[in-house]
Amino acid sequence: MSPPEGQTDAGAPDAALEAMRAAIAAAPCDPRLHADHVALLRALRRTDEAVAAARAAVAATPLRAPAHVLLGETLAWAQRRPAALAAFARARELDPANRRALLGAILVEPAAAGGQEVGPLLRGEMERLTASGAPATEWLALTAALRDQGRVPVSITVAAHAAAALPAEAALHLCLGTLRMAARRAVEAEPAFREAARLDPSLLDAWLGLTDALWRQRRIPEGVAALAEAVALHPDNAALASRQATFLVAAHEPVAAERAARRALTLDAQDESAWLCLGDAIWRQHRQRDSVRAIEEGLVAMPDSVALAARLGHLLISQDRRAAAVDAFRRAVAGDQAPAHVWLGLTDALWRAGRAEEAAEAVRQGLAAHPNSAELRARLAQLLMAGGEVEGARTTLAEALATDPGSEDVQLAMADALWRQGRRAEAVAAAREAVATVPDNPAVAARLGHLLLEAGEIAEAAAIFERVTAQAPKLVTGWVGLCDAERERKNIKAAIAALRRAEAAGADRPTLRMLRYRLFGDLEE
Repeated sequence: MSPPEGQTDAGAPDAALEAMRAAIAAAPCDPRLHADHVALLRALRRTDEAVAAARAAVAATPLRAPAHVLLGETLAWAQRRPAALAAFARARELDPANRRALLGAILVEPAAAGGQEVGPLLRGEMERLTASGAPATEWLALTAALRDQGRVPVSITVAAHAAAALPAEAALHLCLGTLRMAARRAVEAEPAFREAARLDPSLLDAWLGLTDALWRQRRIPEGVAALAEAVALHPDNAALASRQATFLVAAHEPVAAERAARRALTLDAQDESAWLCLGDAIWRQHRQRDSVRAIEEGLVAMPDSVALAARLGHLLISQDRRAAAVDAFRRAVAGDQAPAHVWLGLTDALWRAGRAEEAAEAVRQGLAAHPNSAELRARLAQLLMAGGEVEGARTTLAEALATDPGSEDVQLAMADALWRQGRRAEAVAAAREAVATVPDNPAVAARLGHLLLEAGEIAEAAAIFERVTAQAPKLVTGWVGLCDAERERKNIKAAIAALRRAEAAGADRPTLRMLRYRLFGDLEE
């Protein structure tokens, strides 16, 4: 029950409590008044008073099961589980059919002997539901109560049992999939979602859950197939159309992705993800100007979108439109919602524009918003070292490493800063440390490869890029590095092949122009 209307909204909880106590004194056996009194005390986080009020309700009506249930629920909320279990037991003695008393007892019963996750009361309830052929709604209520108490593994066990007991109930399979996804068990969640969608194709959440599970497993082609079926069944659903565009971008089908994104936006022009996918799909078709225009259109529709403003900034950087990129990133950080990587984008744009002092100020502003960002501290160190403030840079890098001791970004920042100072051997050593920190990260290995190229260690760099491109065939920097390494080794055919792979992977226009110039001596595309 809720407290009397107007009492708490007026901002006078003590007055509301006094009014409730006066009402209880006039009608001490009214269960609604006791329930409202306890509810208000719980809302005010007055734990001891709430427990005392619940005990007063029991004292007023000691032979009424609901009063003992109220006490049990209050004690459970106060994390006094043994006392709560005793209160629920007393309620069940008074009224064996009281469902709230049973459910409350199930939620606070201790773990079963032998490490079994399902206690005796819960097992008995599951057996009763199974034997009586209880409807799906009862199973769903039980799993929801367990989930809300934070007992997700037990709720998964119950949901799996329920789905087995009532295999034709799509809602139970959907519940099981949702719980497994919440527990980060995407592989197990997938078949549950798939069965829910098969049993009831109208269940939108089943399709969304299935594609979410497939995405987390990076099973993109299967996700594309599932979404084609889902969109055919739900042609007017913007969320499915937007997700289809996301999968098609990941599947390297930019033309189809553009169509899906545009369809999503006709259904919902406020779908940020669809605008981002539209820009990405167009970019991958090498229509860079159209991509920028698409994101600009998105910002007209969603002028406060941090993600769209940041994406515009990155697109403009890749087109070497530095001043415009700075403006886009400043727009992205104008509010107080910009994540650390957006501040990094602003500092990058300012740095590229030759505005080093403004870049340093921007990174400091970013650190004020994100004081624990090792990446921002590393960027500040780079800026300081580039400006000749070596000691300040070292102090900042030490702070960054203290924030995130295993950060490869910090070590790479150190490598870049040392390189700019002409301390090439130390820079390469720092990059090697970064690779040792994350040996399976191809982007970090590629950075080492580029430093080795610059240092003239062509054979080692080429070997690194060959490994990187085999490990991550869609990583642009790997193919760019391999193109340069093969050119240095006079393997022109291999360099041209790497150039084509870099283009297919989405290399930006300035990078491709640079590679062509190095290979062919001209800037023609």
